[in-house]
Amino acid sequence: MLKKKLTVKAVAGLVQTILALIAIIIGFVLKFNLLDVQSQLNFPIEDLNFYFLLFLIIGAVSILSGAFLIYDWWET
Repeated sequence: MLKKKLTVKAVAGLVQTILALIAIIIGFVLKFNLLDVQSQLNFPIEDLNFYFLLFLIIGAVSILSGAFLIYDWWET
């Protein structure tokens, strides 16, 4: 039972970290208009800084949370 719990913790931490990196990448793609995303989505430029900051904060918090899960798995 303990081995399953540790495996789930490691997988959840890894998935959460990967999703956080994807959120940060999406924020940078929106902010710097890579792949011409702003015009394809009819994205208002006024809201750009808010969404960039939102994706950055969500990504950072998720990376920290995933790192703590992986660290906890590593220590046990």
